[in-house]
Amino acid sequence: MQPGRSILILQILAKAKKLGEPIVPRTKVVKVAYLAEMLRPTYNMWWTIFEFVRFHYGPYSIEIRARLDFLIFHGLARLVGSQGEAAAFYEITKRGSDALAKAIGTGDWRVRASDEMIEDISWSLQTLNVKTVDDICKLVYREPAFLEVLQQEAGPPHSLRDAPNLPITGADHPSMTLQVLIMEVAKRRPNIMDITPREITRLYLMMLLLETERARATQELAA
Repeated sequence: MQPGRSILILQILAKAKKLGEPIVPRTKVVKVAYLAEMLRPTYNMWWTIFEFVRFHYGPYSIEIRARLDFLIFHGLARLVGSQGEAAAFYEITKRGSDALAKAIGTGDWRVRASDEMIEDISWSLQTLNVKTVDDICKLVYREPAFLEVLQQEAGPPHSLRDAPNLPITGADHPSMTLQVLIMEVAKRRPNIMDITPREITRLYLMMLLLETERARATQELAA
């Protein structure tokens, strides 16, 4: 199993199951993977896992769908149900859980780092009550780089061929700038020696959620 992509998908399914959501919509898998791509530098993961484009329902990666099909073919995940092309639902199998545990048990720091990251993202979303597909889509729409794309483009592309690539996370990426700002502000608090990646993740997602609520309130006032 290729370190990174297949394992990350299994981790998303496994963490959702651990937190009481054994069946996960594909849209949620994609959006959690997108948030992971934004947050990976905080976990010292300086390589691109998935590339994303702007498409319907926000950031999209055709490679994630291919990886889900790969995991199903090898018995590591199961397609629980689908609604045509619009929606599909997945769960990790026992074989998938065993393979993931074996991968984590190798001691590969990359696997452990991504496992910690997905656990922190999943936990933070739950504590912030971001649970439905609609909730997470609205939150992802407020991610700074994607928000810039939304403001520049008139509407979603008609096909994946026309879909623009979204910026790859790096030192000058807006989400990276936001995470650095969170660290700098947190370090100014009394009696705070260091801030954990989990706390950075939670505060980052909280800021996106606050932006979601601000945008909703602005729309209601304008109506």
